[in-house]
Amino acid sequence: MSAGRARGRTAPLEIVGRRAGLVVASIPAGMPAEPDRSGADGSASHELARALGVDAREVHALSRLDLGASGLATFAVGAEAKRRGAQLLERGALTREYAALVAPSPSGPAGRWAASVETPRGPRAAATVWRRVGGTAPCRTPAGEVVTPALLALTLETGRFHQIRQHAAGAGAPLLGDRRHGGVTRLTREDGSVVACPRVALHALRVTIRFAAGPWQLTDAPPRDLVAIWAALGGAAEDWSRGSGAEPGG
Repeated sequence: MSAGRARGRTAPLEIVGRRAGLVVASIPAGMPAEPDRSGADGSASHELARALGVDAREVHALSRLDLGASGLATFAVGAEAKRRGAQLLERGALTREYAALVAPSPSGPAGRWAASVETPRGPRAAATVWRRVGGTAPCRTPAGEVVTPALLALTLETGRFHQIRQHAAGAGAPLLGDRRHGGVTRLTREDGSVVACPRVALHALRVTIRFAAGPWQLTDAPPRDLVAIWAALGGAAEDWSRGSGAEPGG
């Protein structure tokens, strides 16, 4: 189901699933989850309200995406769903899994980052579990550094401000396109071809909500732009299925 297009966007918000007043939607990169302080239209909550035929004030974001990222976010519609969603968050019953392109690759095949991260409310404890699901031949950054890009699958144990981006950068493996945290926006391959990554290379692939009656799991296909960037770097298409269990190209 399409909810129309936000201003200046090239892809619409799409509703992926609805249950018990909760809605999981796929959001394109660059669409904010909620309006800014000016109340300007074009946010995911506004687009979702239009699609559902409800007042925008009834739609509340339970999980957000960084503005440059894409993928699944969870919303509550109505006061009762908002209360129920808050309870799910409090007991850790809503988990999110991501895919990210980084350069260079972190050391080792898998690990857990547990450093505190900076948030608008000060430093907060945070934990991210990561797994390397693919790599490419070495490339060169604009500064001349030789790096090996990698595709990572990540699971949030906490949901902090820019958590994955801060953790990855702190581990020496910043996300491609993440200028704020030291990521490069282009890489040069050994054959001289240049691969650009104009946005934060982060996509929320899966949301799992554990209701009392059992888990509800929703998956979003890896987005075309990140799939194309990975292919241009020399990455294998099957790396995405190893990381997400979904076919690329959504």
